[in-house]
Amino acid sequence: MIAVRRIRQISALLRPPSGVGYRTFSHQGLAPSPQTVQIAAAEREAYQRDGVVHLPGAFSEDWVTYLREAFQQGMEKPGRDGKAEGMLSGQHSLTKEGSVMPSDRATSCNWCFLAQVFEQSLPSDLVQVWVFSPALPPTRDFRAFGSRRGSMVEGDGCHRIAAEHRRALLGRKMTAKSPNGKFKAGAQAINSSGGVLTRIEVHGKNMFYFFGQGAKMIVVHIHFGLAGAFAVYQGEEPEVTKNIRLRLETVDSGTKLVAHLSAMVVKHGKESFYDSLASKLGADPLREDANADDLVKGCSAAKPIATVLVDQAVCAGIGNIYRTEILYEAALHPKQPANTLTQQEILKVWNVAVKQMQAGFKTGSIWGHKKGAFCYGKKTSACGGKVKQFNMGGRSVYACSKRQRLDSKRAPLSDNKALPTRQRRSGTKHLGRSVSAVEAENKKRKTGEGLAVQHVALKDDATRRAALAARAAKKRPAARKGPK
Repeated sequence: MIAVRRIRQISALLRPPSGVGYRTFSHQGLAPSPQTVQIAAAEREAYQRDGVVHLPGAFSEDWVTYLREAFQQGMEKPGRDGKAEGMLSGQHSLTKEGSVMPSDRATSCNWCFLAQVFEQSLPSDLVQVWVFSPALPPTRDFRAFGSRRGSMVEGDGCHRIAAEHRRALLGRKMTAKSPNGKFKAGAQAINSSGGVLTRIEVHGKNMFYFFGQGAKMIVVHIHFGLAGAFAVYQGEEPEVTKNIRLRLETVDSGTKLVAHLSAMVVKHGKESFYDSLASKLGADPLREDANADDLVKGCSAAKPIATVLVDQAVCAGIGNIYRTEILYEAALHPKQPANTLTQQEILKVWNVAVKQMQAGFKTGSIWGHKKGAFCYGKKTSACGGKVKQFNMGGRSVYACSKRQRLDSKRAPLSDNKALPTRQRRSGTKHLGRSVSAVEAENKKRKTGEGLAVQHVALKDDATRRAALAARAAKKRPAARKGPK
């Protein structure tokens, strides 16, 4: 891949005297970034010390789009052993959850992870490149470097979007356009259907918007990935960026609304397209029709319970942070083989998952009603136990040595496990009012969490005003302290 070859050339510039720069490159008609990127002494020192360095502005926006599509292609058509086909072949491997890992540290040499692959809302002058040293592994998890938002849009975030859009958009007639041209056929199909939004479904991290009825019905499938947003504006419409795949505008007699969608995956098809995708996804704790049956079946395998819990074919919507917090509360070690769990333990995992994700839906925070994590990212858990961190499938997993103990002597139980009873009620309809998007974001800012722990895709006029205000506050110089 030519980008990786160029990164190797760039890495050689991390050792010369300060002030050496490089110009970004063009390939297959892609425009280079207009400015020369300077490599300072501090960046060389960081590279040699940490094994990773951040080089802003290294790729033009066209290159970012090209590489984002390469990543998406690898996600959609993984090759053997998890290696991506196409443009990423031989350079990266993709884990089941979509994280990028070096396919072979000895041969991949210096490789890059582009934050802009996911940071779709950043302007072109903030395109980021991280260069990794083959000789010195990064001192931190590379995903923490690569994405400022840090975490995929979880299932509760998707359900919050659906709940808001059912109130604001369901039944409205709209016209569709694809500003960046990447969903042109889909926009035309929406218009041909009549443009009336008739139904919204969510299965974990996958959203489905139904337009029209009968033979003309069109279903739009959305998966945000690690970034993206679905915003609805009633006031002044912000500038349409190159990342907006779909723009919707109401054309009926109701209040005028405009929606902007950016996401890693936006596809369309007929109702059979939805049926096919939905049938491959497991039980979603936030759907009204969910139960623990899929989890019971998933636990018949000898895989670790942590692996089963984030398998979207078993439990749709649970991500890395949720699984750590769920297993901590359920007092199960992440590496405990799933087929050694009792019916009561499986039921507890399911009930805790429903409870925590419902709290996330209500509050707009992955921590729910808690002040913060009980185990994830901690050195000491909420119960005072020492937390151990380890890697599972390319993701950091945490376990409390006091509360979660691995029982390696347990024998596998019978595969014929009956569906547990006394399950916690799933879904969201009975939960009452949820915290608004702007309330949730403002709370994150006040607590110092920012928006980095869990990416929030629900946007509207209020969140835009709050974001502009927060940005302006950062630019204001700090007030000088007077003499005592």
